[in-house]
Amino acid sequence: MKSLVFKYNSYYFLSNLVFQKGIFMLFLTTQRGLDNSEIAILQMSLLGGMFLSEVPTGILGDRFGRKFSVVTGLTLLTLSSLGFIMFEHFWVLAVLFFLEGLGMSFISGSDQSLLYDNLKKMDEEEQFLKTMSNSLGLSYISLAIASIVGGAIQEVSWNLVYGLSSIAILGSIIFFLSIKELSITETESIDTLTKKVISQKKNIISETSQYFKSYEGRKILLVFILLGAFEATCMSYFMFSQQFFHMLGLNVFVISLVFMGGRLFSGFSYFIAPKLANKFSSRKVIVSTMLGTSLVLVLNIFDLSFYYYISFVAIVIFPYISNVLNVNFIHSKIPSLTRASIMSVGSMIGSVSLGLSYLMIGFLLDVTSLNITTASIGLINLATALLYIYKTKRMDWGQINDKAA
Repeated sequence: MKSLVFKYNSYYFLSNLVFQKGIFMLFLTTQRGLDNSEIAILQMSLLGGMFLSEVPTGILGDRFGRKFSVVTGLTLLTLSSLGFIMFEHFWVLAVLFFLEGLGMSFISGSDQSLLYDNLKKMDEEEQFLKTMSNSLGLSYISLAIASIVGGAIQEVSWNLVYGLSSIAILGSIIFFLSIKELSITETESIDTLTKKVISQKKNIISETSQYFKSYEGRKILLVFILLGAFEATCMSYFMFSQQFFHMLGLNVFVISLVFMGGRLFSGFSYFIAPKLANKFSSRKVIVSTMLGTSLVLVLNIFDLSFYYYISFVAIVIFPYISNVLNVNFIHSKIPSLTRASIMSVGSMIGSVSLGLSYLMIGFLLDVTSLNITTASIGLINLATALLYIYKTKRMDWGQINDKAA
């Protein structure tokens, strides 16, 4: 198990060593001359790539293997990163964003599915939350390092920022390829939910469709929809914080420092999430962090400069805690055979919500004030959080909601 965790953590660390992540909007603004609405369109292109390919790539991951899916995704991310060095035209940039979204969809669900199946084969699936939380925490330490380094080296060359990101992603492929992938027979043998159908060749699309038609599947689909709406406002707020701080007068390097701190806080959130769940229960922690996020964002209506920093700290802590606990809950409820496909449906729903949220922020920033924009995000966030809490109140959380577990 130690070898598996080391390889997975190494893959996660390097694949998230993306030096432009915390300042790419500033690159588009200062180097490519784009306004907020155009940036929102580019983000829509990225999310369009994710939306159109989430389910197909999840099916490919289940049919041809998690490694095939993840390595393909990492390769596309490398190519898109290099493309920003070479091209400047708006519509070419839109294509590059689309390729980046396509690469992300190949990865989403498949890497976590590979980890979960390996742990389950070892009878260590109860370690998934801890292992995933540590990996995610480590990835945000990587992002924090990348933020400060990216902010520093952009003063030398933006090409260096994107070039080093490509090299890091290529390095992550080496570690991911070293992780063992279970055969279809092994995958089926560890999932009692699929034993009744292993006598015939699997139709991944049919199995996934059948799952979402089941009572359990409908409940998970509801969770996907509500979480997609909630997390879309959180993520879009976080990414557009680059612009928020730029509007407050901070320069690129200082913004990179702020984002470095934010990434460290996010990493810390992933580390403490299992401990909080063990002490208070997953359900209670999720409800508290979702409501806390919403209330903090709504208070931006008062338009206090220092408060934007407070809300930024909240947005890089609370949603990440609720996210990892929700992901753990979802993985405990879905079958291994179609795990990547099911998770891809959730990612597809999330990408649609995120795209709409990006468009809303880009439009509001160009036509209204900063506080109206951020407060509007907070109100939508609060509405989705309350709906999630109400709709999931009667769901069976089982041992996931038992602090003694």
